[in-house]
Amino acid sequence: MLDRNTNQYNFWRVNKFYLLLFLLLTSCSRKINVDYKITFPKDHGIHSKYVVEWWYYNFHLKTEDNQKLTGIVAYFNNHFRIQTLYNADKKSFRYFFQKGKLISSDKDLNLKWILSDTDVFKSVNKDGFISEVKNPQLTWNLNFRSTKPVFLIGGNGQVPFTVGSNHYYSFTRLEVDGEMINDGVKTKVKGLAWFDHQWGNFSMDHLWHWFGIRLDNGSDIVFYKAFNMKGKIINKYLSLYYKDGKIVNSQEFELNELKNWSSPDSKITYPVLWNLKCKSPAIELDIETDFINQEIYTPKERVFYEGSIKCKGQFEGIKVSGEGFVEMIPY
Repeated sequence: MLDRNTNQYNFWRVNKFYLLLFLLLTSCSRKINVDYKITFPKDHGIHSKYVVEWWYYNFHLKTEDNQKLTGIVAYFNNHFRIQTLYNADKKSFRYFFQKGKLISSDKDLNLKWILSDTDVFKSVNKDGFISEVKNPQLTWNLNFRSTKPVFLIGGNGQVPFTVGSNHYYSFTRLEVDGEMINDGVKTKVKGLAWFDHQWGNFSMDHLWHWFGIRLDNGSDIVFYKAFNMKGKIINKYLSLYYKDGKIVNSQEFELNELKNWSSPDSKITYPVLWNLKCKSPAIELDIETDFINQEIYTPKERVFYEGSIKCKGQFEGIKVSGEGFVEMIPY
């Protein structure tokens, strides 16, 4: 766990063996299967024939006393869990990266992750989920209800990412309510969440900058750039999910970095302010991080950035604002 209330950090490491094994497995890749059709509830579950898989959600919540919280939890088929929490009022960021045991159904979302206790993440109905995260320092029990149908990224849930097959869908607008216990302090929370499920035989020996943004006009955007290990772009993709359910895709967009920040710990430089421009659909957004230092250390001190963002700009001639998350695997 890392608590970033000051610049004095205590890093911890897990067994290097698991990282080496993970990189070996995920270096494999296969071509996209264009005949694959995502179906529910089956594809909520685990896909054991694929090398890479994760279930991830982020949230923007408020507490009973109106404090703003953002964070994530992510479960990986190689039995890791990542958990973060940023408190905007206290300007504190903490994270946990832990190795446990993952058990999942192959018929529906019914996931259990076991360390000293057992996390539960499962469907309760067609549009509802529950999440029970059991961590002695940061526990939460959240209920989710989708207010918008599932978003098959790209229109069919199959899009280019790094190299190899990639299946991907999201629930972009989940109403959330529940309870959180942070270092023994209990509070009720409510807000909005975004759930991603991604699996395939795509290569992890690549890097990416990924964005998921929820706009105040009811539309949602996923876009990303994927790089090789030298920083050369190999793929970029934007998928826009309109309020009415229409999906429009583009690979013709610009994402310009306007401001950078260098981590005092890893010495890695990350962009923290961007301008997104796309002609069709007509979008221009200025995007910035809510809090600069949202950097995470993983096994063997591999580092990435996972943080809350906000934006404002123009959407087809209308002023918009929004919130979301960015993930950057740096080169």
